[in-house]
Amino acid sequence: MTRRSKTLIWVGLGIYGLLLFLLFTLYRLPADKILGKALTLWTQAQTLVSAETVSFSPPFSYALERLTCEAHWPQGVSKDRIDSMKFSTEWSRIFSGSLPLKTSAIFARGHVETRLGVPFVGRGYLDTRGSGIHLEDLSFVEVLLDRRVSGRCEVELNLTGDVRFPTGLDGRGHLRAFDGSLESKLPVAGLSTIAFQFISAFLIIQEGVLYLTDGKIAGPAVSGTFSGEVKLDERISRSLLNITAYFTPGPQLNENELARKIVASLAAEGAPITVRLEGTLGSPSVRWEKD
Repeated sequence: MTRRSKTLIWVGLGIYGLLLFLLFTLYRLPADKILGKALTLWTQAQTLVSAETVSFSPPFSYALERLTCEAHWPQGVSKDRIDSMKFSTEWSRIFSGSLPLKTSAIFARGHVETRLGVPFVGRGYLDTRGSGIHLEDLSFVEVLLDRRVSGRCEVELNLTGDVRFPTGLDGRGHLRAFDGSLESKLPVAGLSTIAFQFISAFLIIQEGVLYLTDGKIAGPAVSGTFSGEVKLDERISRSLLNITAYFTPGPQLNENELARKIVASLAAEGAPITVRLEGTLGSPSVRWEKD
């Protein structure tokens, strides 16, 4: 056997051993724990993720089943469940200058697909689409709003930039919710919830500011418009909210004597009620404003 042949054999064995090492390392990675650390870094809320089963498939693909996501917010602890999640490398974009990942998750009786590019030499991106999501199954929404919310939701976002630094993101999207209700915090008026038929808004993100435009709400309790902005922070939970809504009372409020008196104290007859959503994304506050 020549020296060249021996060298090729040893190089081949070395590469084979390195591949086995990488494969074994990927197989042993606690994917759910890594996901929890990533969410903690992005939201700045301590987040713990655990999965009943984690399966690895070469070259780089993970399937997680029956996940529990526990997040510790300033307002309290939310605990959400994800039926299944799969994430892998999107090989068709491997030469895009970013690490291309794609995920698919089933949770809250809905489905979410996401494509994420973590930039190296190119520009990053985030494309996500969710549909059929039931808001009443999202614990973190109830904790953050301090109100129970129900209804079906769909969302779409197409962003460019590095998602690790929200202030540099740009893009567009939309948000819609159908056939739901919002806890009113006015049980004395006989209005434990305010029902809506639909809520929709277009989203525009420019230089780290998320603008809500053409916001609309319609339902038996109120109808109206809303708009505003969210000034994104590197710590997403500290993003500042500045959203204003103008609501016109509907039959559900006008037919309730006590609710009608409360509305009359907030605005003149026939005039819209002004509501402001302020604070931060991690600690929002709702204020009824009297003109």
